[in-house]
Amino acid sequence: MRLPVIGNISTKDGATNKNARLTNMLAEQKKNGTTLATVRPGLNTLATGSGAGNSLVCFGGELVNIYGDTVYSSQTYSIEESMTDLGTLGGTTSVAYDVSADGEIVVGYAYNGSGQQRAFRWTSAGGMVDLGTLGGASSTARGVSSDGTTIVGQSAPTAFRWTSGGGMVDLGTLGGAYSEAIKASSDGGIIVGWAWNALSKYRAFRWTSDGGMVDLGTLGGAESQATYITPDGIKIIGKSKAANEEYHLFLWTSGGGMSDLGSLGIDIDPQCMSDDGGVIVGSYTNESANPVAFIWTESGGVQDMGLGDGSVASGVSPNGGVVVGSYYNTSLGQYRGFIWTPSEGATYLGTLGGNSSFAHRIATNDHKIIVGRSNNGANTHAFLYEDDHEETTSTAIGTVTDNFFDFALIP
Repeated sequence: MRLPVIGNISTKDGATNKNARLTNMLAEQKKNGTTLATVRPGLNTLATGSGAGNSLVCFGGELVNIYGDTVYSSQTYSIEESMTDLGTLGGTTSVAYDVSADGEIVVGYAYNGSGQQRAFRWTSAGGMVDLGTLGGASSTARGVSSDGTTIVGQSAPTAFRWTSGGGMVDLGTLGGAYSEAIKASSDGGIIVGWAWNALSKYRAFRWTSDGGMVDLGTLGGAESQATYITPDGIKIIGKSKAANEEYHLFLWTSGGGMSDLGSLGIDIDPQCMSDDGGVIVGSYTNESANPVAFIWTESGGVQDMGLGDGSVASGVSPNGGVVVGSYYNTSLGQYRGFIWTPSEGATYLGTLGGNSSFAHRIATNDHKIIVGRSNNGANTHAFLYEDDHEETTSTAIGTVTDNFFDFALIP
């Protein structure tokens, strides 16, 4: 990208002269509402005294970065918003539930040409691949580890763990007939979900290859379900019936066991939490029997997100700053996926061409890679959504040897 040169400063000048020249040029250009490019402070570079790092300079009319004595080319390009239809396995419907940390692997379920529901693994290179079953007709992938190596879910009627080397493995139950794995730690070594015990009661479980499936207990009631685990495997969240038989949000750790984090209604369904466990999102059931999105923080506890009846918060970014889910858009009369931040509130996603979309997970803090499902005008299909953003690539092109730096205006 070539920019018009507006001045230059000699590298032989002292820092005071450099700063004075830059300050004067900047003051002059501010009259026009423009911004002057500056250089990262460091050896043999021009400094403004602001201490700002990674700033841009125009060297000989070319937009570059300078680090120490090395000059790097800097190319900035935009990626436009896109929602990609991930297709099906030959049937009519597919749903994406989770995505790896780098956004490269998406998992969920899709119908095949015989009308059977099957767990899938999707990549841009290989497309949608059927993961098979444990012998039955149906399966669903509910979660994928952050590194993408381990996929978990249910192959009716029991929980499974899938890896490329080992295929689909049955994780068993707690003595009952059913189980489902929901999420795995970053390397797939710890898996959480729910399983029936011998009394046909739902119980939250933690599974490891060494210890197998372990019942995490309850908050005093008869049932519990685990729904998410932090990448490091330390914190587990879920819901449990309390002594009054109402469901409450819980946090479990190996050192502290199961802690009651409260509730807002007659039921609560936590869906996801940030990497450090500091933010938890999901939905609670209000007195009208409608789901309502909630967010939990240590300082604020369980709070209604203000998105109204029918809303669900399904995913949160690793740093806890961005929440995704779905809500009923009254102006459109349709359900739409949303992206929510504390400062901007909720903005809704588009669709694959139909009248609804539901966001389930977000992979990153910055580019907002999101997966979910949307109607395409005829059927519901899994999608991969990527928000607008800019990326910059840098390549070393030389060293600082010229006597002058040319400065240009950043539009």
